Amino acid sequence: MAKGEFVKQSFTGLPNWAKGDIAVGVVAGVGFLVYKLYKAVKDAQETKDSKQEVQEVKQELNALNQNPSTKQTLSVSDAKGIANNIFEAMTGMGTNETAILQQLLRLKNQADWLAVRQEWGVREIPSGVIFVPNFKGTLEAALTSELGDTPEDLVVKAKANQHFAKVGITARI
Repeated sequence: MAKGEFVKQSFTGLPNWAKGDIAVGVVAGVGFLVYKLYKAVKDAQETKDSKQEVQEVKQELNALNQNPSTKQTLSVSDAKGIANNIFEAMTGMGTNETAILQQLLRLKNQADWLAVRQEWGVREIPSGVIFVPNFKGTLEAALTSELGDTPEDLVVKAKANQHFAKVGITARI
Protein backbone atom coordinates (compact mmCIF):
# COMPACT_ATOMS: atom_id res chain seq x y z
CA MET A 1 0.00 0.00 0.00
CA ALA A 2 1.38 3.44 -0.95
CA LYS A 3 2.03 6.03 1.72
CA GLY A 4 -0.64 8.45 0.41
CA GLU A 5 -3.20 5.66 0.25
CA PHE A 6 -2.51 4.72 3.88
CA VAL A 7 -3.08 8.32 5.04
CA LYS A 8 -6.29 8.57 2.99
CA GLN A 9 -7.66 5.31 4.45
CA SER A 10 -6.71 6.38 7.99
CA PHE A 11 -9.00 9.42 7.80
CA THR A 12 -11.86 7.75 5.88
CA GLY A 13 -13.27 5.88 8.85
CA LEU A 14 -13.09 8.76 11.31
CA PRO A 15 -16.25 10.52 12.51
CA ASN A 16 -16.74 14.11 11.33
CA TRP A 17 -16.02 15.57 14.78
CA ALA A 18 -12.61 13.85 14.82
CA LYS A 19 -11.78 15.18 11.36
CA GLY A 20 -12.74 18.66 12.58
CA ASP A 21 -10.54 18.31 15.65
CA ILE A 22 -7.60 17.25 13.49
CA ALA A 23 -8.15 20.20 11.15
CA VAL A 24 -8.32 22.64 14.07
CA GLY A 25 -5.14 21.13 15.54
CA VAL A 26 -3.27 21.49 12.25
CA VAL A 27 -4.41 25.10 11.80
CA ALA A 28 -3.49 25.91 15.41
CA GLY A 29 -0.06 24.31 15.00
CA VAL A 30 0.65 26.28 11.83
CA GLY A 31 -0.58 29.48 13.50
CA PHE A 32 1.67 28.86 16.49
CA LEU A 33 4.70 28.33 14.25
CA VAL A 34 3.96 31.53 12.30
CA TYR A 35 3.63 33.45 15.59
CA LYS A 36 6.94 32.07 16.90
CA LEU A 37 8.69 33.04 13.67
CA TYR A 38 7.19 36.55 13.81
CA LYS A 39 8.22 36.91 17.47
CA ALA A 40 11.78 35.76 16.73
CA VAL A 41 12.16 38.30 13.91
CA LYS A 42 10.65 41.08 16.04
CA ASP A 43 12.89 40.26 19.02
CA ALA A 44 15.97 40.19 16.79
CA GLN A 45 15.14 43.66 15.43
CA GLU A 46 14.47 45.07 18.91
CA THR A 47 17.76 43.61 20.17
CA LYS A 48 19.61 45.14 17.22
CA ASP A 49 18.01 48.55 17.88
CA SER A 50 18.78 48.32 21.61
CA LYS A 51 22.42 47.40 20.97
CA GLN A 52 22.72 50.37 18.60
CA GLU A 53 21.31 52.64 21.31
CA VAL A 54 23.78 51.26 23.88
CA GLN A 55 26.65 51.96 21.47
CA GLU A 56 25.45 55.55 20.99
CA VAL A 57 25.26 56.01 24.78
CA LYS A 58 28.84 54.79 25.11
CA GLN A 59 30.07 57.26 22.48
CA GLU A 60 28.20 60.18 24.06
CA LEU A 61 29.53 59.28 27.52
CA ASN A 62 33.09 59.12 26.22
CA ALA A 63 32.67 62.59 24.71
CA LEU A 64 31.30 64.06 27.96
CA ASN A 65 34.10 62.49 29.99
CA GLN A 66 36.70 64.30 27.86
CA ASN A 67 35.64 67.61 29.41
CA PRO A 68 36.27 68.07 33.16
CA SER A 69 33.11 70.20 33.55
CA THR A 70 30.84 67.47 32.13
CA LYS A 71 32.67 64.39 33.44
CA GLN A 72 30.68 61.76 35.31
CA THR A 73 30.73 61.95 39.12
CA LEU A 74 29.85 58.28 39.64
CA SER A 75 32.43 55.51 39.65
CA VAL A 76 31.78 52.58 37.34
CA SER A 77 30.84 50.43 40.35
CA ASP A 78 28.41 53.10 41.60
CA ALA A 79 26.78 53.32 38.16
CA LYS A 80 26.53 49.53 38.03
CA GLY A 81 25.04 49.51 41.54
CA ILE A 82 22.38 52.06 40.58
CA ALA A 83 21.50 50.06 37.46
CA ASN A 84 21.28 46.86 39.50
CA ASN A 85 19.16 48.51 42.21
CA ILE A 86 16.70 49.84 39.61
CA PHE A 87 16.58 46.37 38.04
CA GLU A 88 15.77 44.80 41.41
CA ALA A 89 13.03 47.38 42.00
CA MET A 90 11.41 46.34 38.70
CA THR A 91 11.87 42.57 38.94
CA GLY A 92 8.83 40.38 39.55
CA MET A 93 5.26 41.35 40.26
CA GLY A 94 4.86 45.01 41.08
CA THR A 95 7.36 47.83 40.94
CA ASN A 96 9.09 49.56 43.85
CA GLU A 97 8.68 53.13 42.62
CA THR A 98 10.28 54.62 45.74
CA ALA A 99 13.47 52.60 45.23
CA ILE A 100 13.65 53.67 41.57
CA LEU A 101 13.29 57.33 42.52
CA GLN A 102 15.96 57.04 45.23
CA GLN A 103 18.40 55.70 42.65
CA LEU A 104 17.57 58.33 40.02
CA LEU A 105 18.08 61.12 42.57
CA ARG A 106 21.70 59.98 42.98
CA LEU A 107 22.53 61.18 39.45
CA LYS A 108 24.37 64.51 39.33
CA ASN A 109 24.70 65.21 35.60
CA GLN A 110 24.15 63.93 32.06
CA ALA A 111 27.31 61.82 32.19
CA ASP A 112 26.06 60.02 35.33
CA TRP A 113 22.79 59.24 33.55
CA LEU A 114 24.68 57.89 30.54
CA ALA A 115 26.99 55.85 32.78
CA VAL A 116 23.99 54.15 34.43
CA ARG A 117 22.37 53.57 31.02
CA GLN A 118 25.63 52.04 29.78
CA GLU A 119 25.84 49.73 32.80
CA TRP A 120 22.21 48.75 32.30
CA GLY A 121 22.79 47.87 28.65
CA VAL A 122 19.91 45.66 27.53
CA ARG A 123 18.27 43.64 30.29
CA GLU A 124 15.36 41.28 30.56
CA ILE A 125 13.07 41.97 33.48
CA PRO A 126 11.05 38.96 34.63
CA SER A 127 7.35 39.78 34.96
CA GLY A 128 6.78 37.29 37.76
CA VAL A 129 3.57 36.13 36.09
CA ILE A 130 3.39 33.01 33.91
CA PHE A 131 1.28 34.44 31.08
CA VAL A 132 2.78 37.94 31.11
CA PRO A 133 5.88 38.17 28.92
CA ASN A 134 9.14 39.46 30.34
CA PHE A 135 10.29 42.92 29.31
CA LYS A 136 13.59 43.25 27.49
CA GLY A 137 15.20 46.58 26.67
CA THR A 138 17.27 49.59 27.62
CA LEU A 139 16.93 51.55 30.87
CA GLU A 140 14.78 54.28 29.32
CA ALA A 141 12.47 51.71 27.76
CA ALA A 142 12.28 49.82 31.06
CA LEU A 143 11.38 52.98 32.99
CA THR A 144 8.71 53.81 30.42
CA SER A 145 7.34 50.27 30.66
CA GLU A 146 7.37 50.04 34.46
CA LEU A 147 6.19 53.53 35.36
CA GLY A 148 2.68 53.99 34.05
CA ASP A 149 -0.13 56.38 34.91
CA THR A 150 -0.95 55.41 38.49
CA PRO A 151 -0.81 58.31 40.96
CA GLU A 152 2.34 56.89 42.59
CA ASP A 153 4.02 56.44 39.18
CA LEU A 154 3.13 60.00 38.15
CA VAL A 155 4.67 61.39 41.35
CA VAL A 156 7.88 59.42 40.74
CA LYS A 157 8.03 60.62 37.13
CA ALA A 158 7.45 64.24 38.15
CA LYS A 159 10.11 64.17 40.88
CA ALA A 160 12.63 62.39 38.63
CA ASN A 161 12.01 64.78 35.75
CA GLN A 162 12.28 67.79 38.07
CA HIS A 163 15.61 66.47 39.39
CA PHE A 164 16.82 65.72 35.85
CA ALA A 165 16.03 69.26 34.71
CA LYS A 166 17.78 70.72 37.77
CA VAL A 167 21.05 68.80 37.20
CA GLY A 168 21.10 69.05 33.40
CA ILE A 169 19.99 65.56 32.40
CA THR A 170 18.21 65.86 29.07
CA ALA A 171 16.15 62.67 29.36
CA ARG A 172 12.58 62.71 30.63
CA ILE A 173 10.65 59.75 31.94
